[in-house]
Amino acid sequence: MHRFFLIRHGQSQANAGLATIAPKDVELTSEGYEQARKIAVFLREYTALNLIVTSRYLRTKQTAYQTRCEFRLIPHKEWKVEEFTYLSPEYFGNSTIYERRPLVDAYWDQHEPSFKDGYGSESFNDFMGRVQGVTRKLKKAASKGETIAVFSHEQFISAVLWSLNDEPARDDPEAMRAFRNYFNSHRIPNGSIVEVKVRSSQDLWNYDLITDHLEYPIRELKQRSLKSTRVANIIGAAMS
Repeated sequence: MHRFFLIRHGQSQANAGLATIAPKDVELTSEGYEQARKIAVFLREYTALNLIVTSRYLRTKQTAYQTRCEFRLIPHKEWKVEEFTYLSPEYFGNSTIYERRPLVDAYWDQHEPSFKDGYGSESFNDFMGRVQGVTRKLKKAASKGETIAVFSHEQFISAVLWSLNDEPARDDPEAMRAFRNYFNSHRIPNGSIVEVKVRSSQDLWNYDLITDHLEYPIRELKQRSLKSTRVANIIGAAMS
């Protein structure tokens, strides 16, 4: 079976409702660091890895640190798996996610895939280009038997899962609307691990959303057998 892992960073300052400025510099909270430790414990017991990938954003590097300590001999690389930044940081300054909500809604309501908000932002087309490029790299590595853990962000992970079995058309407002609907109905909690896999005899990828490791204290998590860990299965064929 070919597979790779997509891991959402632990709880960040923005996730906790705190005001932030530059998306790339947002840090983890104390809860986020605890989630990072739980991710590392789970991966150590669950799988071998060939590569650990992070985005250029601080919160993914902080989340991956404990896993890198558990897999000390495994290389680390930085890929373009950062979050979809469709609002220019120039405009929202030091604000919370709640204060930015009207701007977020306005962006998605216009359904313009090629629109760029300003410096430091990207269009939906640019975002999906990044997503598809990374997905091809992951599939190629998986076909060679390499297992990669990618520490990334919710919208990026959702876009990979949404487009996994069929690359959506570029510059299509309907594709943009479909992705937003998919994202809103398939939320991925902070610290979740998504195991993406395909059997060698098939072309259809599916995935499991793993969250049980987040429910237990570290000491208890270390004592739990792998067989007792529950995994919620979500079939990739349902993605559209």
